[in-house]
Amino acid sequence: PRAIGASNTTAAFIRGYCKYGELDVIQEKYSLLTRRVEKQLLPTCKELGVSIQAYLRWDARSTNPTFLPSRRAQAIQLLDGWKDLTEKYDCTPAQLVIALTARMIPGLHVLCGARTPEQVLDNAGALNIKLDGADAVRMKWDVDAIS
Repeated sequence: PRAIGASNTTAAFIRGYCKYGELDVIQEKYSLLTRRVEKQLLPTCKELGVSIQAYLRWDARSTNPTFLPSRRAQAIQLLDGWKDLTEKYDCTPAQLVIALTARMIPGLHVLCGARTPEQVLDNAGALNIKLDGADAVRMKWDVDAIS
């Protein structure tokens, strides 16, 4: 089976694609620190039955506001606050972030970057994490506090 997708788009373009043809999936930059998709695209995608696939573009770190020193410090503090959760779920911080990211938007497909086979295996370990509802809510509140 084939699927038709678009990348780095807008709600207006999504509507246009669906009006004149089929659109199965969009691929957009999305992470716990880059969440514009939730407000700008998710409502349109839900309405039209379009799936969302998330990625984070790692090659743009020097110009990406997400990676400014102050923002990085917030992210590190956030992860430090979740040490009890990495222990509870016997996972790495990366696995915990992947598990939460996948849960933030129902049906989200998360593309995880990796530079080594070990990172691929670590990322795949996120599939085994079943976050408790209370933990997911706590983590989302923590993320919302710095968003």
